[in-house]
Amino acid sequence: MPRPVSAPGGRRPRPLRLLLLLAALWPAAAAAQTVVTDTFDDGDFTQDPAWTGTADGWTVEPLGGSPALRANGPDRADTLALATASTVTYGTWQVTLRYEDGALSNFNLIRIYLLADAADLTGPVNGYFVQLGTNSRDVRLYRSDAARADPRVLLARTDADLLPDEARTLRLTITRTEPGTWSISLDDLEVLTHEEPTPAVTAGRAFGFWIKHSATRGRSYWFDDVQIEGRSGPADTTPPVLLGAEALGAEEVRVRFDEPVDGCDPAHYDIAPGIGRPAAVPCIPEPDIGQSVFTLILASPLTTGTYTLTVRDVADRAGNVLAEAQTTFSYVDEAVGTPAPGDIVVNEIFYDPPDSDLEFIELYNRADEAFDLGRLTFSDDRGQAVPVAETVTALPPDGYVVLVRNADAFAEAFPGVAYLAPPAWPVLNDGGDAVVLRAGATVVDSVAYRPGWGGEGVSLERRDPGGPSNAAANWGSSTDPAGATPGRRNTLFAIDTTPPALLGVTPNATADTLRVRFSEPLDPASVTPDDFRILDGATSVTPAAVATQDTLVLLTVAPPLPTGSYTLDVTDVADLRGNVLTRASRPFDVFRPDPPEPGDLVVNEIFYAPPDADLEFVELYNRSEKTFDLRGFRLADARLEPVPITGAVTRVNPGDYVVLVRNAAVFAEAFPGVAAHSVAPWPALNDGGDAVVLYYGEMTIDAVAYAADWGQPGVSLERRDPDGPSDASVNFGPSTAEGGATPGARNSLFGRDLSPPHPRYAEQTAPAYLRVAFDEPLDPATLVPEAFSLDGRPPAAVLLSAPAEVDLRFDAPIGETRLTIAGVRDLFGNTLAETTLNVARLPEPGTVRINEILFDPLADAYDGRPDQPEYVEVLNTAPYPVSLRHAFRTRRADESGDADTLRWADGFVQVAPGGYAVFFAQPTPTADPAVASTLADAFAGIDFRRPEVTLVPVGRSSLNLRNDADLIRLHRADGTVLDAVPYEAAWHHPGLAATRGLALERIAADGPSDDAANWSSSTAPSGGTPGLPNTLRLDPAAPPPRRG
Repeated sequence: MPRPVSAPGGRRPRPLRLLLLLAALWPAAAAAQTVVTDTFDDGDFTQDPAWTGTADGWTVEPLGGSPALRANGPDRADTLALATASTVTYGTWQVTLRYEDGALSNFNLIRIYLLADAADLTGPVNGYFVQLGTNSRDVRLYRSDAARADPRVLLARTDADLLPDEARTLRLTITRTEPGTWSISLDDLEVLTHEEPTPAVTAGRAFGFWIKHSATRGRSYWFDDVQIEGRSGPADTTPPVLLGAEALGAEEVRVRFDEPVDGCDPAHYDIAPGIGRPAAVPCIPEPDIGQSVFTLILASPLTTGTYTLTVRDVADRAGNVLAEAQTTFSYVDEAVGTPAPGDIVVNEIFYDPPDSDLEFIELYNRADEAFDLGRLTFSDDRGQAVPVAETVTALPPDGYVVLVRNADAFAEAFPGVAYLAPPAWPVLNDGGDAVVLRAGATVVDSVAYRPGWGGEGVSLERRDPGGPSNAAANWGSSTDPAGATPGRRNTLFAIDTTPPALLGVTPNATADTLRVRFSEPLDPASVTPDDFRILDGATSVTPAAVATQDTLVLLTVAPPLPTGSYTLDVTDVADLRGNVLTRASRPFDVFRPDPPEPGDLVVNEIFYAPPDADLEFVELYNRSEKTFDLRGFRLADARLEPVPITGAVTRVNPGDYVVLVRNAAVFAEAFPGVAAHSVAPWPALNDGGDAVVLYYGEMTIDAVAYAADWGQPGVSLERRDPDGPSDASVNFGPSTAEGGATPGARNSLFGRDLSPPHPRYAEQTAPAYLRVAFDEPLDPATLVPEAFSLDGRPPAAVLLSAPAEVDLRFDAPIGETRLTIAGVRDLFGNTLAETTLNVARLPEPGTVRINEILFDPLADAYDGRPDQPEYVEVLNTAPYPVSLRHAFRTRRADESGDADTLRWADGFVQVAPGGYAVFFAQPTPTADPAVASTLADAFAGIDFRRPEVTLVPVGRSSLNLRNDADLIRLHRADGTVLDAVPYEAAWHHPGLAATRGLALERIAADGPSDDAANWSSSTAPSGGTPGLPNTLRLDPAAPPPRRG
């Protein structure tokens, strides 16, 4: 066999353990070049280096006088594998191998795994291997892809019969250069090359052998003189990266790079300000995984502050040079104090950025000394406190620091601006939140911002760092083109030189305390009782005590002030900046409000569907004789919790209107001069129906649960009668005012209901039931049996079936016809003294007769006459009125037994005794069919307004009456047949040449309905007598006509 491969100078290669030791001493060199070698001279493949796999299938035995690795497989077909650690991905792989006892084939072949991502070569593997042997006796290069069903990906192969021998010892050499050029040589003769355009595998963990043998060739394979040289991964062409620096103390700074570098020369480093080049840099890096760490020994000590480290001309082991890089670090002397309240302030808040990841908080040091941010925490008004910085970080005097939610998003939006990314972020609420800065338990600054302060889409900037943190006047929206000014002076920066303004005075309910409100917090040291005087004409009162609460000053007055009008005079108070308010005055009233009761104030007008949603308003009206303070009242809708209407003393006198608005500016533009109170948050009113509820404390004073059909879009919903019910649609309606609403004034629909309810009709709905319909909703409390009498008989029960309808149940069937009603009341308190009306009873068969039929009307658009409609007239022969509600007609059944059905009457239809009901085709609705309808037009000479006539328009163009013959069968609502006429065209008078436009008239009302002799053609000039006695009628005493 060939001699083992020699190292330079003819020496055998060093054992792997020596090479690994050198790599440990000089990690940079090991990373650049890796060598793996094994000659198996120690006779042990389990160590130096260790080979793992099917270990019992291998042994070390002499081959040509030198130890070699030999397969020791079983006496059966099997596969054997053995691997050792190797990370070489580009370089040269060399191995001596021998096969014997037969040629290579599909059942006896060798694989050399050059790089594999797993040491177990019998399982799924990603990597590359060279295969010697198939039935073609060739050499092949494969990529192994564990994710594929067949993991073998053939890259290249030699010609067949390259290895025809039955036994052979050969030296195999494989090289791989970037980006993917492969070369395979046998005994220094190149036999295969391949270009892989995009290498699929660029990292590995193992090198190894895999053989497949038959039952007789388990010991026929040898391997020796393994030599692997190369490097791991692609070539390093990237300069090192400076990761950061930190102060270990006043005289030491630790520097970190992302890879091993030659960084021991002090000339590489410079620290500013005031430190310069370090005195020394120890040349042995401190251990740190994946990077090089150096400690700079400083020539002069650090003092509290922030420093910039500049690094120049530092090279990695591949020769890539970092020309220049900078990083900042802080040093804080242990003697540095804790900031007092106001030393560091919240200076800018980006709570509503276009992208929520851009949220940030800027802090500003307005003190004369530096502080360590690592000692501070911050939070919102809900979350846990979060460290401002996790390491020592100095904030110098007049310095800014920006705390960011997402470092990448912030760096992209504001490149070059230094920031800190805290370990957690208290998400800032767009609807208002707090930013609280603490040093231990001490609150250094706290800002409870509101959306009304500004900051929609841009940052919220502080105007004066020394001004109050919680005064809206000290904040506003950034005007910077970038939308914010992190790390620099705010666009709104302005030192406050304006004295505080006196905004208002509010007495409490007992008038022994005055709440005095200023535009900004006052300096407590400047506030004394002598600064305030309460003037009542010529009388002056000085408060007994004062107390400051941010922008409020509480004045204690003893004894309490009596009812009256006063003026508060204020002199010589100062804000926190020292700006002095020399003098200011404000009038106020003291009165003792009355306690309200439910119904004292009512919801009088609701603009729930205005053209602009910001115009929504609710108007209240004081219908009592009391005087109220609006402070105690709250407003709600069906969903929102009650909201206080105002915090100021607001007197509501009897007869006053109070307008509550969603947007004061929009309301003032639409209704100039109308006083209004802005309520926030506003309970948005639903166009499809909602509730407006007025509370006093927990007491409901009034509630209006409106529906969409009470009003109409674009105008307000007005109350008609303030004393009327709040829950009845009859008391509300759409405004008819020119401006669409009447806020602060009497409603356009105003009208007090002083009339009692009146019954419109009474009808029998079942043998023992009556229904009475009134002209307005009723008070259920007055609907008792004693209020109704049917010819002296009271009902057994009374049921309010609808707001204006009452059902009466009697113990026995109804035969009476006069109903007396007394004592019922409407919802406005008006009582019906007494009234009597006729009852429309259910008709019995034979009492209602079909009396006249026009089945073939005249309809000619060119004859100059109105077209006639089809109609059917019925006659009530009973001595009492009858109800034809839900009456319907059927015709003859077809061969399957089905009959067409047409409902003629849906609502209440009453027919007077001896009166007529005319059912006629009317395709379009009409308000007054007696005057404007197809029937009234065709029979203009008939007065259809007579009390004995009831017109029933059927919303169709035809009643479906056939011109040759048909059956008209009239049914009661329950299906009872009242009358039936099987008319024929032949029933017309035989002497008439044309019968179109002529009605068939019944001759005798009590004659048979199905006898042609009892019917003939109308002789009326208009062709019929709807609603009139027939022209052919017989005297009731005469016998009915008979044919024959």
